[in-house]
Amino acid sequence: MRKNMALLLASFACASAFAQNTIKVDLGNARFARELVETWISEYGKQNPGFAAEIVSGQSDADVQFSLVANRQVQGGTIVGQYFILPIGHAGGALLNDRKIKKGLGAKQLKDLFVQKDFVDDFETDEDDKFDATVYSLAGKKAAITNLFARHLGTDPSKLKGKKIIGQEQSALSRVQNDETGVSFNVIGLVYDVRTRRPADGIAVLPVDLDGNGKVSEEERQALTSMDNLMAFLELAGKTGLPSEEIAVSATDSRSKNFAEWIAADGQKYLKQFGFVGNQVKVAHK
Repeated sequence: MRKNMALLLASFACASAFAQNTIKVDLGNARFARELVETWISEYGKQNPGFAAEIVSGQSDADVQFSLVANRQVQGGTIVGQYFILPIGHAGGALLNDRKIKKGLGAKQLKDLFVQKDFVDDFETDEDDKFDATVYSLAGKKAAITNLFARHLGTDPSKLKGKKIIGQEQSALSRVQNDETGVSFNVIGLVYDVRTRRPADGIAVLPVDLDGNGKVSEEERQALTSMDNLMAFLELAGKTGLPSEEIAVSATDSRSKNFAEWIAADGQKYLKQFGFVGNQVKVAHK
């Protein structure tokens, strides 16, 4: 009995020590980066035996904090990647046959598709400016991509058309997958399947101006057919007409700071796998 008790106490002691040495990582409003962060944790752990980290939610005292930042305005942290937002629709929806969609979405067409018109604008709107679609967008204080997309279109999130959803970025994606009239916008790492590198099941990426020159070329259409093509296009172009901002990381103690520094250096090679790039792509007309 004494032996069993000793083993039990030793187990509790080991578990307690492990818990104390485990770094807590909070994704903040960068929830869609979870797979990337999990990869960073796993790969760093392979190189640093004894390192342990767990992803927690909503803990302001976490050892490592991720956040989405606008215009590189980060305080007390380091920018470690850049993300982009794409317009999407249901893969089998009639909207894909609309001649305006097939021609490609510039700034005006994006506003016509996603933004509510004022009374005067609506009165003056030609039938040619209207789309038969149901817009889905996230609402709530963590809906960073909705805020960014609205700013990109020169409007407020409350002015976006359609149905507002409380949830995570995957929730908006699922709504489009299950609604033939559905359209939305989302980050590259969710719009595409990170394993097949093709658009996610039930999702069509709408043709959109990628380089910010005001038109959609055949090269841009081809870039949108796969995640790898798109990432290569964005890096080669060096600028983008897509809504784009940065993801930043901050850390508290030496162990977590070492992890954050590794992310900013060696961890950069995992960005493209999940639809992010480094800081080399500038936003056109920002």
